[in-house]
Amino acid sequence: MLCGSTSGEAQLRAAIPDGSWHEHYTDPVPIAFGHHVCGPEPLVREGKVYGLDTGACHGLRLTALSVPDFRIYSVPARADHWAAVREHYQLPVLQTKPWSTMSWAKLDELLGRHASAAADDAAAFIAERAAWAARIRGLIPTMLPAVARVIDELRAAHGDAGFAAAAGAHAAKPLLFLHARGRLELSHVIARCATPQATLDLAAMLGVSISDRQLAASTALT
Repeated sequence: MLCGSTSGEAQLRAAIPDGSWHEHYTDPVPIAFGHHVCGPEPLVREGKVYGLDTGACHGLRLTALSVPDFRIYSVPARADHWAAVREHYQLPVLQTKPWSTMSWAKLDELLGRHASAAADDAAAFIAERAAWAARIRGLIPTMLPAVARVIDELRAAHGDAGFAAAAGAHAAKPLLFLHARGRLELSHVIARCATPQATLDLAAMLGVSISDRQLAASTALT
């Protein structure tokens, strides 16, 4: 029986934080499982649990379990198939990711996951995306003084009497009013910069200087 998916790993770790699920399995019915590399040798526990993923795709071994005699067969893999396949598909897949509109947390997770496991061309792509993300993030601290500058410009153009109406019509009005009340903090700005594109959009609203390199990168990363 095939049950669940590889995403179930996280659910199992949360439900059983003190070890693997198969360390707690006590039912008499044998279970064979895959999609979790146990190492170059199969994992067998008391004739009840059989972990059969021995990393054939990574160049280790291919393992099978015969039933009903429960005999294990295992042979060496002929090649590191994953290394060969990822050369062809990893970069195109990474290029399709919505880098500009994904959350910073998702972006960081994706960059971290591929930082050391990418093929050469994909590794270069990941390094460029990490540098691009750092450039966009670098805009965030500059927005606090930019809010103050916009407020000064609105007061100069409309006077104190007309400031509220002018600020209310501005695209960044929540930040302007927070600053006018002396309550604006960096956390408020960060909350408005949930994605790289949102960060660039807010920077544009506040008149923050954005380099052609930053804009070009964000346009390409759709």
